[in-house]
This record gives sequence, C-alpha cells and structure tokens, in this order.
Amino acid sequence: MGTQKGFFAITAFKPYLVSGVLLALAACAPTMTAGGPASAGGETGASSAPSSSEQPQPVTAGWVYPLFAPDEKARKEACDAGYAAGLAGSQEPNPGVAEVVGASGNISFQSSWGSTYNVCKSYARQTRAKPEVLPLEDVLLYVTDPRLKSYSNPAERFDGISMVFYDAQGKELARLPATLGRWEQGLLSIPITNNQPWVYDGYFILSTNYNQLPGNLKAAITRAESFDVLVSRGRGVERYTFNKAKFPNLR
Repeated sequence: MGTQKGFFAITAFKPYLVSGVLLALAACAPTMTAGGPASAGGETGASSAPSSSEQPQPVTAGWVYPLFAPDEKARKEACDAGYAAGLAGSQEPNPGVAEVVGASGNISFQSSWGSTYNVCKSYARQTRAKPEVLPLEDVLLYVTDPRLKSYSNPAERFDGISMVFYDAQGKELARLPATLGRWEQGLLSIPITNNQPWVYDGYFILSTNYNQLPGNLKAAITRAESFDVLVSRGRGVERYTFNKAKFPNLR
C-alpha cells in the first residue's frame, strides 16, 4: 500500500486525533450524469435538456470515489476491522492510509474508510460498545514540515495546498484548495477541537467531508481515477501523487 511509517509515528502519540468527531450526516451515494470539468470556484455551466434520443449516461464511479464516500456496507466493514484491531491491541497499519514521501516533507492521506476504522478502534480501546450509527467520516491530510511548531499558523509557512482530481485520461476535473489559516474554516481546512487547531510540532492536519462539498466537486470526485496534492512552501510547487497503481490496496 505504500510507505506509511511516518503517519503511524505521528498517530502513535496523538491517538485521539484520528478518531475525530462523529458527523451527523449519513453517507449518500449520488446519482450523477456526465458533465464537463469542475472547479472549486463554481458549478459547471448550464446546458440544454437532452432529447429523448440523447439521454445522459450514468457516470461509473472511479478509484477515488470510495475513498471519499464509502457506502454503508464498506463503513461497517471498516468499523468491524478497526474494532477487532482495537480489541487485539494490533499495531498493524490502517488499510485506509497511504503516504507519499517528499524532499521537504511527507503527505499522508487517510480515507473516510480509514477514519471510520480509527473511530471504531478507539471505541474498542476505551472498552466502549461498537457504534451502531456510522456516518460518513472525514478524509484527512497529514502535512509534515520540520519548521512547524504546536499551534503555529501554517499560513505563515505555506503559500498554498490543493487537491487536484483527474479522470482516467489524466485530464484535470477539479481543484480543492485548502484554507490554511489555523482559525479559518473552509471545504478543506484545519479542524479545531476544544478551541485548539490541529497544528503540532512538525505537522498539521487538513480535513474535508464528501457530504459537505458542492455538487461540482462531488461530481469530479465521483469520476476521478487519481489525485495529486500540490504543496507550495517557498521551494517550488511539490506534487504528491495518489493513484491505484501506487496504492492498489488502499481502502
């Protein structure tokens, strides 16, 4: 699944971070039709209604979609696996985590499946009953940088971070830019728990949730077969690529 040592070194001393806060929205797989490229800036342009002989074809979900929006069955599988791992005291890697190593720092991606796994693993460790309701959990990005200190402001160190989604031909479908101010909230931003942003010595965390994204981004993620995380921190734009070829077993 790829190199994951860095992520688990992080979570080893911050176990409560990955459990997150259970969200109130349940997962809902959308019914979508093919459309043009989307961006975070707005919806795709309107088009005339198709004639009866030109009905739009349903979009087949790509590799990225279940990473952001696992269905109810997949969420239950994630919870069962995480809960069993917690009961056993397992230190095995989370199947929903992948890491790409870079010269200036690493990027770890945790899927919604992986977040559910960690929530249920935490329940088991706390000797709590397995949760009965499994809402769609957040996707997380762990961004490492040795210059970061606890509760510092990443906006002072980074010029920008974006997730870029591509179709099977490598065509860009959409961009999801991050909000880097530690007190600012956006579609992809730093979580705040108990009035404390998730910024720590050497890394910070960004989160997003499929259910909270606008329709154009949902459509792009549904079609996407790969994504990049672009990072600009004064050393040129770094590209961290996630795709099925690199991470065939990522859940």
